[in-house]
Amino acid sequence: MAESATYSCPVTKEATSTVQPKRAMNTIAEAIAAGIEYQTAGRLDQAEQIYRQIHAAVPAHADPPHLLGAIARARGELDQAAGYIAQAVSLNPKCALFHNNLGTVYAELKRRDEAEACYRRAAQLSPQMADAHYNLGNLLQDQDRLDEAADAYRRSLAIDPQSAQTHNNLGNALRHAMQLDEAEASYSRAIAVDPQHVDARWNRSLVYIQTGQLELGWREYDWRLRRKDHEPRAFSLPVWDGSDLRGRRILLVDEQGIGDTVLFSSCISDVLDRAEECVIECKPRMTSLLARSFPAATLLPKPIAPDDPAIRGIDWQIALGSLPRHLRKREACFPQHQGYLRPDPAAVTTWRDRLAALGAGLKVGVSWRGGVDAAARRAKTTSLDAWREILALPNVRLINLQYGDCAAELAAAQRSTGTTIHDFPEADFYGNLDNVAALVSALDLVISVPNTNVHLAGALNVPVWLALPYAPQWRWLLDRDDSPWYPSVRIFRRTAEQPWEELFASIAGELTASAFI
Repeated sequence: MAESATYSCPVTKEATSTVQPKRAMNTIAEAIAAGIEYQTAGRLDQAEQIYRQIHAAVPAHADPPHLLGAIARARGELDQAAGYIAQAVSLNPKCALFHNNLGTVYAELKRRDEAEACYRRAAQLSPQMADAHYNLGNLLQDQDRLDEAADAYRRSLAIDPQSAQTHNNLGNALRHAMQLDEAEASYSRAIAVDPQHVDARWNRSLVYIQTGQLELGWREYDWRLRRKDHEPRAFSLPVWDGSDLRGRRILLVDEQGIGDTVLFSSCISDVLDRAEECVIECKPRMTSLLARSFPAATLLPKPIAPDDPAIRGIDWQIALGSLPRHLRKREACFPQHQGYLRPDPAAVTTWRDRLAALGAGLKVGVSWRGGVDAAARRAKTTSLDAWREILALPNVRLINLQYGDCAAELAAAQRSTGTTIHDFPEADFYGNLDNVAALVSALDLVISVPNTNVHLAGALNVPVWLALPYAPQWRWLLDRDDSPWYPSVRIFRRTAEQPWEELFASIAGELTASAFI
């Protein structure tokens, strides 16, 4: 995902040089300067009052509405901001800065066509305006127009080659276009400009991991802990450096979503084999599942207070997602496990009985959406229309595993195909995950786009057929139909131009020809 657009609101030379005689212009300039001082100090009401007075006195002056637009944007009043800046543009249509800033507001309003026109006009008026090209790149990348976005970033870098952020965003566009060597080079250029550029370091780690450079990747993966969206923790404990854990107590700190928690939990057994005691901070909805799976560990509900008596005497701490740095440096370090999560046996039996009551046939769990951020959702979201050939398979009972509200989609699929996808709301993904794990364990097969269900099924050693987008995330590596994380996963990779319908048709054909049916 592209970083946010740049927005500037200095007074423009064009606007202050064409409106009033010299003496009046100086008065206006001084008043505007005073308003900008207030604005910079966060005293928006005072700045707004000054700009309104100037605007009323000199309505042909373009700076006051532009600056009023900046204040409205700062307050989150985007429609009002767009109106003000559009007025400034009408008063001074040759000011590239106004067009650029209007484009930024339009982009925030999701008025993408208008934003693109503004950025392109700004770049036309001022070809050396790096921000206009950069902002255009962000807008295009957020629409998955990756080649165009890369071109825009390159134009910006030709003007300002020392912009680490632009190098980083170019790397993102290239990575999402699966040009991974070029992406790595762009991230490295960002880091050369700014060695402390957190996102470039973290993004490069994802390329390293995806291309199998695991030791390099895990080393830089720790830069995620410095990202703006990371929740800092105040444990005054040394971070485990991979040294001998015999006779030592270690705290594993929870820090990512459910899917990654399941993924990295594959390392917990390694820690238990090495340490005297392992304390795990755990999301409440995962407590019963992890407690049963790792009975030798001590589980504490998240969040653990830094002064919690339960962590007194702990020797080391480490974020759960940092364990692979020490335990999965090479592919040979991944265990060929038979599942490391343990569902409730009684609940599994109950679910098997309930599924058997649906009738004869293979019991297949399905989910068709995934992703946390917008870019991931676009890449990993399908519609049930694309699943038609799977929905039409004979001797298959489909079970809904899709979390979130999907009642309308299920009803529409039944109307259009005549196939029922059986839904069990009591298997509440957002409640106790133990019940979901038991349902998944009772299935014969899971077919899904990459989301938490894949991780859960893989960790339970349930067969999973993974429908992977063309530009997959780092977890699924490259050019292989298996996963070192989960021996039960089989990967079906979508090609660059392949529609989802074709990929799911291929999966349906494989299922028909398999031993499952």
